[in-house]
Amino acid sequence: TGLDFVRGADRAAQLSALRTQLRLARERGLPVVLHCVRAFEPLMRELAASEPRAVIFHGFIGSPEQARQALAKGYCLSFGERTFASPKTLAALRETPLSQLFLETDDSPVPIAEIYARAAEAKGVPEEELQRAILDNYKRIFTGGEYEGPGRTKGDK
Repeated sequence: TGLDFVRGADRAAQLSALRTQLRLARERGLPVVLHCVRAFEPLMRELAASEPRAVIFHGFIGSPEQARQALAKGYCLSFGERTFASPKTLAALRETPLSQLFLETDDSPVPIAEIYARAAEAKGVPEEELQRAILDNYKRIFTGGEYEGPGRTKGDK
């Protein structure tokens, strides 16, 4: 869900749909993955009013200031290929704690392994540490810590 003030339905329709989806997510205790295009402040206001269990900004390409606002609320940011073309978004990636970070390929043909390698380099952390942190974030937000991937046991950390 989310808001896109560049393309799509009119703003009133988008806000109505967003409010409904945020209400449903809160009632069911579900996380929300957000699409946000030129609508950061209105989206932050809607999140403050609804207080979802967990929030991930999908395809984050905002400024370090916007990243700080979202991170201060405990939200997560997900970065993809476009991050590396934008100095401001790259700075936001560098400032994002591992505990609030996701990576993605979205509609990019770039393999996710390359995104991980480039993000690890940008953050100055070993790629394995980055992978582990993102898996932990996934487990915490989407499975309540129950996920056991290939070769993983419940006791794995």
